[in-house]
Amino acid sequence: MRTVTARDLACLDEVVVSIFRLIGNHRKLKVMFGASSFVKGYFYDTDRPGVQFNFPRSNQINCCQIVLNRQTDEYCLVFLDVKDSQFFERGNYQNLPLANVRSVFEEVTGLYLSF
Repeated sequence: MRTVTARDLACLDEVVVSIFRLIGNHRKLKVMFGASSFVKGYFYDTDRPGVQFNFPRSNQINCCQIVLNRQTDEYCLVFLDVKDSQFFERGNYQNLPLANVRSVFEEVTGLYLSF
């Protein structure tokens, strides 16, 4: 495992901004459907920056990870059901272009990101 560098952190911030530009900022998500516990970081390894947040249960899903694969410039959406510190994967969508992230999120959760 390699050390996270200043360049990695700058990349992480850029990725987070791109994701929130598409799906709405964290304040909007809080107001629209009660999203909470926002976390930005590297998931799985340092080539996969992204965000994770929780929301009230929707279709047995209450947590979402949106992660960029920097090598392919495609995103992964992982939908989880978190209960008592246990994580149950309810959906995993790989190799999505950024433009498709919003529609997949809305389709899977039933929560709409726009009026």
